[in-house]
Amino acid sequence: MNLDDSDQWPYYEHCVKACQNRGIYQVSDLEGLIVTESSYQAHWLDYGKALSEKNM
Repeated sequence: MNLDDSDQWPYYEHCVKACQNRGIYQVSDLEGLIVTESSYQAHWLDYGKALSEKNM
């Protein structure tokens, strides 16, 4: 799949809004949020995969 820069902006904008909704504005906002491998898989990787499939 080839995407040019303009194709990725809606996805990027959604990711930024999702972070803002969670109160994440900079890397230091993640301090203390260490998760297990299974939690990382479910709440980050699967979320990103579903989001990218939705925007294709």
